[in-house]
Amino acid sequence: MKPKKPFFSIILSTFLLSVCSLTFLFGTKANASFKDYQPVSYDISEWQGKITDNKAQALKNEVKFVILRVQDGMYKDKQLSNNISMMNKYNIPYGVYGFSRYANAAQANEEAQRVYNLAPDARFYVNDYEIAFNSKTNQATTSWANTMRSINGGKPVVLYSGMYKMNAFKQSTLNAYDALWLASYSKYMPQPSYSYDLWQFTSQYYSSAMGKKLDANVIPVNGKPLSFWIGNNSDTNTSNQSDGSINPNNNSTSDNNSSQNSNSDQNNNSQNTSNNNSNNGSENNTPVVTASMKKRFYTSKKITALRVIGKHGVNLYSSDGTKVGHAKKGTILDIDKLSINGTKVRAVNDTEGYYFSASKKLVKKH
Repeated sequence: MKPKKPFFSIILSTFLLSVCSLTFLFGTKANASFKDYQPVSYDISEWQGKITDNKAQALKNEVKFVILRVQDGMYKDKQLSNNISMMNKYNIPYGVYGFSRYANAAQANEEAQRVYNLAPDARFYVNDYEIAFNSKTNQATTSWANTMRSINGGKPVVLYSGMYKMNAFKQSTLNAYDALWLASYSKYMPQPSYSYDLWQFTSQYYSSAMGKKLDANVIPVNGKPLSFWIGNNSDTNTSNQSDGSINPNNNSTSDNNSSQNSNSDQNNNSQNTSNNNSNNGSENNTPVVTASMKKRFYTSKKITALRVIGKHGVNLYSSDGTKVGHAKKGTILDIDKLSINGTKVRAVNDTEGYYFSASKKLVKKH
């Protein structure tokens, strides 16, 4: 006969059972810290420098696949040829993306065609759309998908954007793609109204292979499986790490810096040598920061995050001035730059696709 449990043990057991029951009922998708995620892939461009033989061999042991930038608009990434060569040499599966600059369907078709021509052997193709919307954006973005699908031999066609920008697309546009790749640098896994298949959870994941912080991605709960991204070919990465999908019952323990800044490739796209006409709002070409502006707004280029201190929070706006969200008091918002609009300063998050006031009455340097 088993000994009777002390009264305290009975109470403790009952409490733990209740917690487990609630976890089972409501799930843990939104409660996992991104510090616990093991990346399934990195996205890499010329901004991360040249991939050498040693780096490529090490990358193979860190992630299951890599996503390489092909171009920004019609500007070819200067490391593309070398990066593809290294992926092929060490049998690292790779997909590719093009940072889009199109303003209409004709331009979208041209950019999609060029992405494929420059990387015909990629496992999948990504339309990285982060610039301002216009009346033709949904039509053009759908056209990009249709053009790519017609020429790539049945390989996956993927749409990438920040959460607020993705929210602005019509559902029919999202449906034109085989998968969605969502960027949202937050502590918890985002839960928008649509399903997504790859989550870029940080731009600050330290890669030992590359010796720097990179954009890192995981497969979310219910996202497309690893085989969708790399196929079932025998030449794929066979390291002992997990497949990079999020298991709510078994988080890995990778170390990652939670502070966000503009080191991510997606954010740096707007800084390369091609013309960038996607500035948020109507910033002056030769902005002047006056003493009055410095007194009322934050203006330092070193600021990478601001904490909301306004009693009623701050509104978030897309590049065309449409309100896309609201951040409550205490929220920490990552930013990529501060931009001048008339006599005001805006804090801009390019990856998420929004801006907000940098007023010292509303936000504080974090």
